[in-house]
Amino acid sequence: MSPDGRLLIQKRSEYEGPDWGAFGGHIEVGETPEEAVIRETEEELNIQISSKDIITRGHINAVYADGRICRCHLFLYPTEKTEFQISEGDGAQWCTPLEAKQKANFKAFGEMIDQILEGVGT
Repeated sequence: MSPDGRLLIQKRSEYEGPDWGAFGGHIEVGETPEEAVIRETEEELNIQISSKDIITRGHINAVYADGRICRCHLFLYPTEKTEFQISEGDGAQWCTPLEAKQKANFKAFGEMIDQILEGVGT
């Protein structure tokens, strides 16, 4: 999240469904959700972060159109950095939370944004 409350969302190319979403990925065997978000951040944004750089915001169970359920662990990374070297997908865009929800057009993503930002002054 930027100091002015914007979120960096990913233009996704490898998935069916919403073209926009959150950066992230799967938890590998033996990995905690926190370790996974640190690894995925390095892989997708080419930056190194540590546990002190992120805020744990819980999880939700996202239900996809085909009925699949995915437990999504949620983290917030407050940053003043504005540019990243994106390694996956078709790029990224800084958006207000409302713009992000509209771009993703996926109910679970809106729920994720709400939970991530709960209690955060935006």
